[in-house]
Amino acid sequence: MDPINDTKSTILLKTEIQRLQQSNDHLKQRLSKYEKDDELLNQQLEETTRLISNKEETFSQK
Repeated sequence: MDPINDTKSTILLKTEIQRLQQSNDHLKQRLSKYEKDDELLNQQLEETTRLISNKEETFSQK
């Protein structure tokens, strides 16, 4: 490979690496958001389950 083509290849590779790193960062941010949403939904589910259980106990005592 001649030096000019090697330089062009290096530039293309660096450009592609940068694009992939940006894409990776974006995906990490999205994943983090989904993990936070999942945690919140799990907390809400646990609270709802607890409330239902408490109501069932109250009704069974009557």
